[in-house]
Amino acid sequence: MADRTRTVAVAVDEKEPGKWLSFVWPWQLICVVGALVVVLAGWVLVGGVTAVAWLAAPDVPLRAALTLATQVFGSAHGASLEIGPVGITLMPLGLTFIMVFLSLPVAHHVARQADDQRTRPEVIVWRVAGTYALAYCATTTVGVGTVAGSQLMGPVFVGSLSVGAISGLWGASGALDYDPTSAWPGWLRIVPRALTVAVLSVVVIATVALTIALVTGRGRIATLAESLQPDATGQFALVALHLIYLPNLVLWLVSWVLGAGFTLGDGSNLTPLFTDVGLQPAIPVLGAVPEPGPLGGGWWLLSGVLAGLLAGVAVARARPRARFDESTLSGALAGIGAGLAITLLASAASGSLGGQRLMHVGANLSVLVVLAPSVLGLSGALGGLILGLIRFSRRRKRAEQLTEERAESPKE
Repeated sequence: MADRTRTVAVAVDEKEPGKWLSFVWPWQLICVVGALVVVLAGWVLVGGVTAVAWLAAPDVPLRAALTLATQVFGSAHGASLEIGPVGITLMPLGLTFIMVFLSLPVAHHVARQADDQRTRPEVIVWRVAGTYALAYCATTTVGVGTVAGSQLMGPVFVGSLSVGAISGLWGASGALDYDPTSAWPGWLRIVPRALTVAVLSVVVIATVALTIALVTGRGRIATLAESLQPDATGQFALVALHLIYLPNLVLWLVSWVLGAGFTLGDGSNLTPLFTDVGLQPAIPVLGAVPEPGPLGGGWWLLSGVLAGLLAGVAVARARPRARFDESTLSGALAGIGAGLAITLLASAASGSLGGQRLMHVGANLSVLVVLAPSVLGLSGALGGLILGLIRFSRRRKRAEQLTEERAESPKE
């Protein structure tokens, strides 16, 4: 048999494949840069609207327009908006809410980056929220103070710190599925969810009331808008102005449907039962205000009762095996908490439009702080009690039927 030869190929100069170096940014740096981008985006949004208005008034210096845009941005964080001799402290909550929702994705992403699988979720959430709040606060305060004046830095510091903290906690908690109520007792854990149900219920009803008022008063609104004789740019500015104050109007109507009413300054008072107003500024949306005199809107006062009942039902449905006394207590706490939350939101939505007559516009807070927790708390307790008693009765009947069936069954 012939000899066979075998050839083996050997790579004598084989090199290891190159390794790519990767760099991971620290989450703290991402947090600071993200806060800077969010603040810049919000300011550009306001500045863009102001720039459009400035193009229609070329005699106004560009620096004045930029200062006005910065003041408007600062007013969304609690600063006073100075227009000539008039000081406006009414926060444009529409712009404030925009900044919160712009911040949520940043906090969400940072929390994911900071999660090392070794640290407890609550620690990461508070670290991210605190870092983002400080970064957002510092960026906003320094920016507004540099452009619009150092006198605005104090209010902006408090407001921007609050906006940053709320956004950071909300976004980071959602990213890590962290529930701060998980360690609470069962009867108390459901209260925040039921509280949210009550608040959203009243807000939806108030939105319906505002829509009806706008449709009913559309003729007066159009007349007021025409009296200002705005050009296309002016109309754009008017629409933007109304949009950033739209949440304020909704919260005024929240106070209205709960019976506390709201004021437009100069001793005016608007409730579902009557309207008492004097001369008002030529702001188109105020054309939706009904004529002075009694109103037949007493049925709107059932809004608070309905919201409280929904809170109580939400509590009872979430814990079907709870005793009726527990569901009653939880429903009451949810209603009281919802009333206090509504009062806090209505307080943020109220302020001054300048001058003596418009020193305070917004909800009648002294009435709302008593009425809202009382109505919602009692209704929440009633809703929890009713559903709790119904379920208690059903459980008792099932227990009696089971006892009878066992007694009738043949013994072995």
